[in-house]
This record gives sequence, C-alpha cells and structure tokens, in this order.
Amino acid sequence: MGSSPTASALIQKNPLGLKEKTLFVFNVFDVREARYLGHDETRQMLARLELPAVDVIELGETFDHSQASLLTLAEGKYPGTNNEREGIVIRSQREMHSLALGGRMSFKAISNRFLLKESD
Repeated sequence: MGSSPTASALIQKNPLGLKEKTLFVFNVFDVREARYLGHDETRQMLARLELPAVDVIELGETFDHSQASLLTLAEGKYPGTNNEREGIVIRSQREMHSLALGGRMSFKAISNRFLLKESD
C-alpha cells in the first residue's frame, strides 16, 4: 500500500471522561484510490503507524442480528466510566456499497438509554 490515506475527525462531547484530547481512528480514506480501507487494511495501517483505533465490540463473518439485538448491543457504559455509550456503528469488514443506504454499508444503532439521558 504505497498510497497516502487521510483521516477525518469529528470532535464531540467527552462521554469517555478523558482527561485530555485523545485520537481514536474510526475510518481511513485512501485519497489516491478514492476509497475507504476495509477493516483489516485499516487495522494493519494503524498498527504500522502506531495509532489507536476505536474499540471493536464484535467481529464476525456473518451478520446474525435483528433490530432488537442491535439495540441491546448498543446499550452499555464506556469502559472505566459511568457514562452511557452513545451506540455502535455497524459496517461490513470489507468495504461495500449498499443500495438501501445509497452509499457505504455503514450505519449506527443508537442506545435508547443514551437518548433518554440526553433528553433530561
């Protein structure tokens, strides 16, 4: 991979309760090939660059979830905190286009407990 990927960042609130700004890489986009790297390519690149990636909750070859099971999986607290997890991002291990989504096969399941807490 002789290309030069770039990373984009979104700064949000501090649900992890971190003491200082910390980078966690979520996506890697290869500008020369105009594509996002798949899971394995991303992890290999981050290991080579010694950059931290976001946590992976579940990894597998098949997708055996219903809407209800995804919402259950989205519930929980960030490790080492009492803060509700916002949710989880679901995407394929190999980059693919979704006709239903009209773009990348990537979507988010938002935790109902997080939504309820945010509405307080």
